[in-house]
Order: sequence, then C-alpha cells, then structure tokens
Amino acid sequence: MSSTTVRIREDRSIVIPKDFMKRYRLIPKQQIKILEEKDGLRITKKRQDVYDKFVELLGEGLKGVEWKDIEEGRKDRCF
Repeated sequence: MSSTTVRIREDRSIVIPKDFMKRYRLIPKQQIKILEEKDGLRITKKRQDVYDKFVELLGEGLKGVEWKDIEEGRKDRCF
C-alpha cells in the first residue's frame, strides 16, 4: 500500500496524482466516497460507478435507435 501527500486548494479541491488515477482506474468526473474513520479519512471508489458507466455506454450505443427497432430485433426470441 502506498501513500502520498496532496494539498487542499483554496477552492477545497484536491488533485489525485496521475499514477493513483491509473492504478485505481479512476476517471475524471467519477464519484468517489470519503469515509470518516476513527483515525482519519479514507477515499474509496463508489461501487455504483460501474453501473453508472455501463448505463452511460449503453445509452451512447443506443443513440438513434427507436423502440420499434428493438422490438423488431427480438421478434424471433422467446423473451
């Protein structure tokens, strides 16, 4: 486990170092959780992010597709 020191900016933001972003697969605008613990704070990935990213990608993939097209494509399926 590694650690680093960062400074809190005037606007209350912090910068997560690039190597941490890459190692923990964090992306800009991603939500993270800050947990208060007895001896300090802990930052973790929000579990919902995987679901949110899936929904985002699905939405991008379905741009321009209409419901009738989806229904037409599943006519021969049993569900």
